[in-house]
Amino acid sequence: MKQGYVKLFRKTLSSPIFAHEGMLKLFILCLLKANHKEAEVSIPGVLKPIKLYPGQFISGRYALHEDYHQAHIKKRYSRKAAPTPITLYRWLLTLQDMQILHIKTFNKYSIITVLNWHLYQENEQQMNNRRTSDEHKQECIKNEKELSADLYAFYLSEIGPEQKTRQRAIGNISHHLKKHTAENLQSAITNYKQIAQDRDPRYRKAPENFFQKREPFFIDYLPGNFKAPCNSTGSASPRRIIKAGDPEILANE
Repeated sequence: MKQGYVKLFRKTLSSPIFAHEGMLKLFILCLLKANHKEAEVSIPGVLKPIKLYPGQFISGRYALHEDYHQAHIKKRYSRKAAPTPITLYRWLLTLQDMQILHIKTFNKYSIITVLNWHLYQENEQQMNNRRTSDEHKQECIKNEKELSADLYAFYLSEIGPEQKTRQRAIGNISHHLKKHTAENLQSAITNYKQIAQDRDPRYRKAPENFFQKREPFFIDYLPGNFKAPCNSTGSASPRRIIKAGDPEILANE
């Protein structure tokens, strides 16, 4: 507990805590006493060790009072009256009301949690890892949307349905891409084409219905599920996914 350091954000300057020197000292004390990793702590009178998580520490009204004043409690060098244990506890409740701390009180002790500790105290490597993870998630979402749009365009080029709702269809495709590969969805479209190519466009499945979420129609046309019709001359070979801006798609939009 006496080694290392904690971070103190500059935005503390604009916080109401900064205007109250006693409460500011109490807040810094809580930051310094909080655990930076999981730990089990034993205290007198309690049989079972208490598990603490990062940002938590154990204290009591009088223990907190002693930590707050340390050696200065006996020197009385200041003209101002030293805050009493009751005053410190009231300040602690004020920090809880400000949603900075959380206090869980038991018979012999209290567990004090610094809220958002992981945001305040994560190191540079953790911050970089979190940013990288967030950027990767955003990139995956972007790629999924683009791939869904390409599959939608491929469906239009192969099936040519009379009715279509673009946004709903792309959303449904994106939903199914979480469980199925793009190649399998493309194969389902190609297999359905063998059934739908001789039908009037009015009777061909709209893409949003072919890929509907609750009862997906495409399941029967996935590789391994689809059986080609008896009069078929052979399965159509898979084609590349045509991009949404290709000329042969524009005529179907």
